[in-house]
Amino acid sequence: MTRLAPRSFLPPLLAAAAVVLVLFLPACKAKAPVQDDPAKGPGKAAAADATGKPGASAAGPRKAGRGPAARPAGGPGRAGAGADEPVPVRVAPLVRRDVRKIYATSGTLRALQQAPVVARAGGILRKLLVEEGDRVEQDQLMALLEDDQARAELDKAEVDLEVARKEFERAEKLLRENLVSAEEFEQKKNALAQARTARELAKLRFEWTRVRAPFPGIVTARHLDAGATVSQGQAIFELANVSRLLAEIPVPETIAVRLRPGGEATLKPTALGREVPARIERIGAAVDPETGTVKITLSAKPVPGMKPGSFVEVSLPTELHENALVAPGDALVADGERWLVYVVVDGKARAVPVTTGIEDGDDVEIVPAEGTEIVLDAGTPVVVAGAAALADGTPVRPLGPAGPGGKDTPAGRRRPGMRRPGGH
Repeated sequence: MTRLAPRSFLPPLLAAAAVVLVLFLPACKAKAPVQDDPAKGPGKAAAADATGKPGASAAGPRKAGRGPAARPAGGPGRAGAGADEPVPVRVAPLVRRDVRKIYATSGTLRALQQAPVVARAGGILRKLLVEEGDRVEQDQLMALLEDDQARAELDKAEVDLEVARKEFERAEKLLRENLVSAEEFEQKKNALAQARTARELAKLRFEWTRVRAPFPGIVTARHLDAGATVSQGQAIFELANVSRLLAEIPVPETIAVRLRPGGEATLKPTALGREVPARIERIGAAVDPETGTVKITLSAKPVPGMKPGSFVEVSLPTELHENALVAPGDALVADGERWLVYVVVDGKARAVPVTTGIEDGDDVEIVPAEGTEIVLDAGTPVVVAGAAALADGTPVRPLGPAGPGGKDTPAGRRRPGMRRPGGH
């Protein structure tokens, strides 16, 4: 039998081995773990799939840094090393002081006393002695009317009085000598009395030609010029006593019962732009049945810029809380149905529930809620800027009190006058 040469089987074996390598080698490469490339950093080594595109895995492409798996430890959006970094906040101390509940309204100022200065006699207005804006004293001469007739009548009355006096003296002497009857003496006595009365009437009519100030004040208006004809009772000037200014304010009956004569108030004239102290002069004795209000009369000592007729904003304190604990309005944070203030304790913000009371300007009276472990009192530092972003236990770094105009009001913060949580 003929023997085959050994080399005749090698080509088929080599071909079979090549087929096995071609079929199984790609599968092994797909299952191999991705190794870090030191040049590109962790997780950045290129891997080739069946498509041959670098950087794609068998499960599909994923964007680097996206999704929960890409968030570092320490909370959402914060690096693990930065999660414990203190949050910078501004703080201000609580204070204790008296606070007042205010009823705000408005009104118009008027003079303490105001009246027209009228002519008591008719005639020609001969001379004006004062002008608008002049200050006058009581009984000061303000104008002169023509007085020729009144002066003549006064002179005649003076002469008649002198004649009657001499006749009476002569009759009195004759009566002592029994040379005149008692009846004739009585006639002379009555004639003297009538002459005196006539002289007083003439003197009064002459005085009516002099226009005088009925009370001290300021001339607010002049209605006539010199030379004008004046009738009896016609107004020549308007005079106002502005030693104090009054404001008559209608207030609801429920507010009026809390007020007392002599109580404090403040007026803020629009033109002046600042508050002026006032007091309650009178409280009306009756309620207006149509409006349900009571008239309250306030008085204030005028300052430059306050004039009769000025519009004023009125503040009436209706309730007083003495030695109340007061917080800046910026310290209050709405938390559902309640209010919180954040107190800095050992470098952390601690949330303290509080009940709000009287609002006094930018400050609010607060009372800690029952069961609160942290004690609030004067001097306790509370967060006034940045509180809305805090949670109980957040590390904070106080920056100190906010400077003038440095207060802010982020979303969720409360300012005085804002509606309380839950609509209360």
